[in-house]
Amino acid sequence: MEKVTLRGNFDIYNILNGSAILSQNSGYGSQWLTPYETMSGRLFKFSTQFEF
Repeated sequence: MEKVTLRGNFDIYNILNGSAILSQNSGYGSQWLTPYETMSGRLFKFSTQFEF
């Protein structure tokens, strides 16, 4: 007899919608400390896994 498994997943990333700076310009000049990259907005992810 085979074992069959079905699993559902729901993930939430950045639920509080933070906007932290992940990288910034560290050189001197008019662009000093200008953010290059900020944290992405909210993300909801649904997925399933089927094993047999």
